[in-house]
Amino acid sequence: MYGADMDAGGAVLVALVVIPSIAAILVAIGDREWHVKVVVLISSSVSIILALTALLLMVSDGTTFLMVERSELGEPDLAIVVMDILTTFVLIYVGYSRRNISILLLASMILITSIFIELLVKQRGDDPVLMADHLAVIMLLITNTVGAVICIYALGYMSGDRRQNRFFAFMLLFISAMNGAVVSNDLVWLFMFWEVTTLCSYMLISHDATAKAYVSAERALVYTLIGGLALSSSFILIAEDFPTLEISVMEPSMMTDIVVVSIPMIVIAALAKSAQLPFQSWLVGAMVAPTPVSALLHSATMVNLGAYLVLRFWHFWHFYDYLGWGLVAIGSITFLSTSIFALRQSNSKRVLAYSTIGNLGLVFVCAGIATEISVAAGVLLLFFHSIAKALLFLAVGMVKHTTGSEDIEDMQELRQRMPLAAFSIYAGVFLMVFPPFGLFVAKWMLSEAAVAMPAVALVLAVGLGATTAYYGKWLGRMYMSPSGSTRTPLKGKSVGRYYSYPILTLIAMGVSLSSIISLVIGGLVDPYVTSGAEVDIWGVLRTDTGAVPLFALFIVMGVCFVLFSLYLAPGKDEMDVEYTCGEPFQAVVGGAYLYDERAERWGIVISESTALALIVLLLISPYLDIEVVL
Repeated sequence: MYGADMDAGGAVLVALVVIPSIAAILVAIGDREWHVKVVVLISSSVSIILALTALLLMVSDGTTFLMVERSELGEPDLAIVVMDILTTFVLIYVGYSRRNISILLLASMILITSIFIELLVKQRGDDPVLMADHLAVIMLLITNTVGAVICIYALGYMSGDRRQNRFFAFMLLFISAMNGAVVSNDLVWLFMFWEVTTLCSYMLISHDATAKAYVSAERALVYTLIGGLALSSSFILIAEDFPTLEISVMEPSMMTDIVVVSIPMIVIAALAKSAQLPFQSWLVGAMVAPTPVSALLHSATMVNLGAYLVLRFWHFWHFYDYLGWGLVAIGSITFLSTSIFALRQSNSKRVLAYSTIGNLGLVFVCAGIATEISVAAGVLLLFFHSIAKALLFLAVGMVKHTTGSEDIEDMQELRQRMPLAAFSIYAGVFLMVFPPFGLFVAKWMLSEAAVAMPAVALVLAVGLGATTAYYGKWLGRMYMSPSGSTRTPLKGKSVGRYYSYPILTLIAMGVSLSSIISLVIGGLVDPYVTSGAEVDIWGVLRTDTGAVPLFALFIVMGVCFVLFSLYLAPGKDEMDVEYTCGEPFQAVVGGAYLYDERAERWGIVISESTALALIVLLLISPYLDIEVVL
C-alpha cells in the first residue's frame, strides 16, 4: 500500500521530488504574474524546510541513511520507465523540430539503450529505491537552499517576461529532477532523472528564443546527450552481468570483467555533465541564458551532478588506479587551461563560467586521488563553491539589469555607484579565493593530498595563481577611480528586494558556514568519508600532515592592504595632471587581457585534444595492464 510503512525520513525524500514537480505544473498552468510569485515563494520555502528536515533527521537520529523501499511506493518502476521514455521522446522531438541530426540520433540511441536496460533487468526485490546518506544530504542542501534563493531572485529578474510561466516551470522541474537524481538508489531511476535535467537545461538555455540561444542550447544538448548515451550504455553492461542495479551495494571487488569495462563510460557521462574538457564549450556557450539560469546551472544543479557522480563512486577510482589517474589528469588539465582562459576574458559571466569549469576540475582531481582527505576536500569544494558562485552570478545579474552591461571594464567605480553589487562581488571573490573561508580550506586540503604528486602539485600552484590573478584584476577594476571623478548614481531599473534579499542571504550563508566549518566537516563530511581535518576556535586548520592559521593569514592580508593604501598609493599632490591646452580631459584606464582569438582557439584545440586522448586511453585501459605514477 502506498506510504503505509514509510517513515519520516522517507516521506521527506519523496516530498523533495514531488513538491517541486507539482509546483512546476501549477506555475505552467497559471495565467497571472502574482500566481507565479506565490507558487514559487511557497515551493522554495517548502524545499528549504524539507532539506533542513532531512539534515535534522540524520543528525537527531544518528542514522546513516534515509530511505524508501520499493514496496512503500506501490509499483513505481513502471512509472519511472514511462517517464524515461516520454522524456526521451521529447528530446527526439527537439532534434526533429530543430532539424538537428546529432540530437535526433543521440536521443534515438538513448531510447534504444533504455529499452535494452529494461529487458535485461533481473527480478527486482524490495530494495531501497530512494536513499540519502550524508553526501546526498549535502547535495540536497545545495540544490534546495541555493536553488530556492536563485528562484526568488529570478522573480525580480524575469518580471514582465512574456514566457515567465514556462521559465519558472522548468526551473522548479530542474530542482525536482536534481533531488531525484541524488537520492536515487536504482540506476534506472538515476538515469531517468539525469535525462530530465538534460531536457530542463535545454529549455532554459533556449529561453530567449534567439538564434544565438538556440545554437547554445543545441550544443549543450548534444554534449550532455553524449554523456547520457555513455551512461545508459554502461548500465546495459551492468544490467547484463550484475545481479542488481542497487547503487548502495555496488563494490569494486564485486565487479566482473564486463562490468569493469562499463566504468570508464560512467566517467565520460560525468565529464560531459560537469562540462569538463573536452566538453566544456557547452557551459561557456550557455552564458546567453538569463542570469538566474546561469546561476542555477553553475551552482545548484546540472554541473554538480557529474561531480556528485565521481564523488559517489570514489572507492572505484581508489580500487582501479588507472581510472583514478585518468580523473586526476583530465581534472588537472581542465583546471589549468580554464584558469588561463579566464585571465584573458573581460566578460564577467565568461570569467565565472571558466571559473566554474576549473573548480569542478578540482573536484575531479579530488575524486581521482581517492584518498579520504582528498575526497573530503572535493565534497567541501563542491559545497562552498555552490554558494560563492551563485552569489557572484546574482551580483553580476544585478549589475547587468541596472547598467545593461556585464563587462568587467564597465564596472569601474562600481563600489561608489552600486555599493550592494560591489560589496556582493567582493564578498563572492573572497569566498572563492581567500582564507578563512570554506573554499580556501578545501583547496588547502587538496594541496596536502596532492603533495606526493609533483606534477599535480605544480598544476595546482599555477592554476591557483592564475585564479587569484583574474579575480584580483576584476576587484581592482571595481576599486579603481579616475582622478577627479565624482559619485554618479546609475540610471536604470531600481534594485528591489528580490535582488537584495537573496544576495544578502547567500553572503550570510557563505560567511556563517565558513565560520562553523569545523562543524560542517565533522557533522556532514566526516560521516561520508573521514577527513582527519578540523578547525579550532583560533582558526587553525589541522590535518594529519600539518596546520595552517586561517584567521592569522586573513589578518595579515588585511594589514598588507591597509599599509599599501596608506603608504604606497600616491597622494593627490603626487599625481601629475595632463596638460591639454585647456581642453576637457578624462583619463581612461583599463585592464590588460591580452586577448587573442587565434591564440585562444589554438589553446582550446590543444587542451581538448589532450583530454580526448586521455578519454580514449581510459576506454581501452581495462584491456591494458598499466601502472601509472603521477
